[in-house]
Amino acid sequence: MIAGSKAKSEINKEHASEAEIMVGAASIADAALDLRSFLLRSRVLSLYRSALRTACRAPDNAQGELKRMVREEMERNRPMKDPQSIRYLLSEGLQRLKELNTMLENQGNK
Repeated sequence: MIAGSKAKSEINKEHASEAEIMVGAASIADAALDLRSFLLRSRVLSLYRSALRTACRAPDNAQGELKRMVREEMERNRPMKDPQSIRYLLSEGLQRLKELNTMLENQGNK
């Protein structure tokens, strides 16, 4: 009887270890998703800072309006949670920023 309970105990420990491994694997998967979210958030914040810096290069009478537009756009899209949609908005924002930089350079605002 003692040998039987030892065997059951060993089996329970083995299943517990498997469960811990599965939980650990799930945590790693969650961490990977969190890392992806973190990197995406980092790219969004980088775009925001770049847009504000670019707005500072605009003529004095347009700086305030450009900064306001950048903030409004970011705030309007703040609730966005879908990574694919965020990546799309990022690419759109980068394209718009590139166009604004080109326009400012053509006007002589470096």
